[in-house]
Amino acid sequence: IEQNEVKPGTSFNCNLNLYGEPGDDKGTLSFGESFAQSCNYTFTSLAEKLIKKDDSVIENMAEKLGLTQRAGWEGKLYREDGFRQLY
Repeated sequence: IEQNEVKPGTSFNCNLNLYGEPGDDKGTLSFGESFAQSCNYTFTSLAEKLIKKDDSVIENMAEKLGLTQRAGWEGKLYREDGFRQLY
């Protein structure tokens, strides 16, 4: 959406799996319907388009979402000085 790749009226063939091979039998769906129905092909096809424009688009979005940073609390806890919730 930020890259303006999803335009009103755009539809996706959700009879395909995330590799573009025959798979789910969900029909042709809009972006919103694809999201609601978990149509993986919609999102892989959009990712492919975005990667052609910027090959680090996935990594950049992951960073914006905080997915590349450590998660959870860390600090001194009882007898362990370097406790981290998620190692």
